[in-house]
Amino acid sequence: MKREKMLEELEQAAAALQIKVIYERLTPEASPGGLCKVGGEYRILIDRSTPLLERLSVLLSAVARFPTEEIFLSPELRAAVARRATELRSSPTDGQ
Repeated sequence: MKREKMLEELEQAAAALQIKVIYERLTPEASPGGLCKVGGEYRILIDRSTPLLERLSVLLSAVARFPTEEIFLSPELRAAVARRATELRSSPTDGQ
């Protein structure tokens, strides 16, 4: 799957999970971005200047934290989300 298509599909998955994806300029400490909760709603903040591969990684990590069984994901993306979810669960930190 092309990376641009994967990015688009991850953005759609986030929307289906009721997670707003926001691209804006972030401080160097916050780059490249990540998942946060604001006013009871989840958001994925991504620095606008972040390269495509890092954007994919941020989105993939965020989406992998949620149940995705009820939303459409291509088989390739579903496998990537499952791998990332496994990595996050086996991480020695809380992954955030």
